[in-house]
Parts: sequence; C-alpha cells; structure tokens
Amino acid sequence: MDFAVAIDIATAQFSRRHRYGIGEELRRASLRILLSLPRASRRDGRALALRELCDAVEQAKLLLNLGKDLAVFASFAVFATLADEVVNLARQAEGWRRHSEASARPERGAETETGSNTFGRSG
Repeated sequence: MDFAVAIDIATAQFSRRHRYGIGEELRRASLRILLSLPRASRRDGRALALRELCDAVEQAKLLLNLGKDLAVFASFAVFATLADEVVNLARQAEGWRRHSEASARPERGAETETGSNTFGRSG
C-alpha cells in the first residue's frame, strides 16, 4: 500500500499535461499491484495472480523510467525512492512466483519404479 500512496503523492505534483497521461497510468499500475496481492495469497488461482502481479510491477518500472526521461518528477530523489520501491516489489514478486512454481511441481524421484530398464525391457 505504501507504493500506491507514494505514487499518488508523486503524480499529484506532475504538470497537468503529464498528470492525466503517464500519471494516470502509474496510478493504475500501482493499483493493479495492490489489488493482485490478495488474489496471489490465495491458493486457487495463485499462478495467474502472480503472473499479473509480476506484469504490473514490470509495467510500473517501465512507466517510472519513462517519467524520469520526461522529467515529470518533482526531483530525482522522488524518482529514486519510487524506483527503489518498485525494484524491491519486483524481487519479492519474482521470488514468490518462483517459489510457487517450484512447490507446484512434483518432486524428482517421486515417480514409481516399474522394474524396467532404460529401454523399457524387464530386467
């Protein structure tokens, strides 16, 4: 929630030209991140929600970099703070996604042995 609040405060300081363009897109991305978290914490539909979370974080990173290039932030410090937060969110989301995928896969060596060798002949 801190990221969404920080984005809202930062975009309120954008010029009118950028507030309703890139500012609105940044607010949407931050809300997508925030709203993906409860869905990702539930067991059912977790994989899809985590993909959406990772996509939203990547979108926010791209928009922040575009904002830096367009010089829409009140200062570089505002951009740097938001960039640090979104990078931390990206790390957490990717780690969560990888952990979730790894725990969903069956363990190696758990297959049943049939007594046949590599070529399928009984041995």
